[in-house]
Amino acid sequence: MAQRKDLRAQPLIKRKRRLEQLTPLSNATLSRVLAVEEHGRELFEAAQRLDLEGIVAKRKADQSSPQTIWYKSRIRPTPKQRGEATCSISRV
Repeated sequence: MAQRKDLRAQPLIKRKRRLEQLTPLSNATLSRVLAVEEHGRELFEAAQRLDLEGIVAKRKADQSSPQTIWYKSRIRPTPKQRGEATCSISRV
């Protein structure tokens, strides 16, 4: 049985390295998230070309916790910002 260790207190970069060791490149259930350390402007422009809502980011030194600050760069307004009806799902 694999040893279990809570990595949430570790910086993002250390957690990602460990997860890369544990997860295969191709998996029907899990997929790796693209991490871009530079060229944020180019990433934002690519997201625009793909008609995405925007991009999110956090500092790679941050822990994984509810207090972690995520930065959102929106390309276009959300339905709520446009005054359209929305449906949201909250964790209970």
